[in-house]
Amino acid sequence: MNSSIVHFNKRIQEIKDLTSTIDHIDGMTTTALDISDLYRSQIVLTVSALDHLIHEFVLEEMMETYNGRRTPSPAFNRFSIPISTVQGSLPSSNVISSHIRQKHSWLSFQDPDKIADATRLISDLKLWEEVAPSFGLSSGDIKAQLKLIVDRRNKIAHESDLDPSNPGVKWPISTTDVRDVIDFIEKVGNEIYAKIK
Repeated sequence: MNSSIVHFNKRIQEIKDLTSTIDHIDGMTTTALDISDLYRSQIVLTVSALDHLIHEFVLEEMMETYNGRRTPSPAFNRFSIPISTVQGSLPSSNVISSHIRQKHSWLSFQDPDKIADATRLISDLKLWEEVAPSFGLSSGDIKAQLKLIVDRRNKIAHESDLDPSNPGVKWPISTTDVRDVIDFIEKVGNEIYAKIK
């Protein structure tokens, strides 16, 4: 089992544990104390966990391919590296790994299309068509649901989750909203791993 999925599931469990703590605090306080931003932070952390999983899983599997333990995908064969990396001899795994990490460092693997682009480096499966049946959804529906979650994460991270039609007021959020997001992202991450590994 790759360390990427182990770390992802550990991170998801930490976020779930945080939910229990926040719920407990919420039950002990009055409405005078607004803890809704703690719930919002969990959505940001959950999407971040998925992003990190894709970065690390793709890197691990690209290195498996480079080292001859996985069949190269067409996208892997088109992945570019600088001539200076290969000049003189076959580059070491550390050099290739460092280059992949650097090249992906500015990319965000949150949007479903970006996730599919990344996974094509290690598999030519039609990712969302493979993952969707586990959810009882079409590939379009699962992508739409993930896009809604990422959009909410972006509202939280970049717009303070403020409702533009109601200045100064944040969009509502509940523990149920957060649990649904965590459960969905947890399943998405594990299904991507299971279908591609």
